[in-house]
Amino acid sequence: MESTDLRTIKDEELKEVVISEREDFLKEIGFQPEDIENIYSEYETLLKEDVVIEAIENLTKKGFNDPIKMISTFPPILGYSFENIDNKIKGLEERGFQDPIKMISTLPPILGYSFENIDNKIKGLKERGFQDPIKMISTLPAVLAYSFENIDNKIKGLEERGF
Repeated sequence: MESTDLRTIKDEELKEVVISEREDFLKEIGFQPEDIENIYSEYETLLKEDVVIEAIENLTKKGFNDPIKMISTFPPILGYSFENIDNKIKGLEERGFQDPIKMISTLPPILGYSFENIDNKIKGLKERGFQDPIKMISTLPAVLAYSFENIDNKIKGLEERGF
């Protein structure tokens, strides 16, 4: 199927045919119907066959085991340059993370986090008494998404319970 930019199609009937063909293509390569619907709601222009195939191939080459799951979880990845992804991997390694591929696979939105934000999280965790925030984040990458208010409340709750 030749890729078509949906923004340029004026005829609604033709637009529905193109969308249907794209959905069929995505199902064929392993996307679940509910994921396709979620992705389409915000990222329909990124769902051209060539963009999706290139993303899957490049993510696979970089060592990601399930690029379809990554795209389903974090559709903006389709718009990221692979240079940016390489830079994120390299930057995470420079900060002491041993397996950034695993971290990103677990929490694909990490690709959208600034290094300033990540550095502040590491610093803030150290300030709160965590001995090895790199290991902590590596084990549970979702920590990067927690606010310090949330972390402080969890610490307070544990202290109140005698931990």
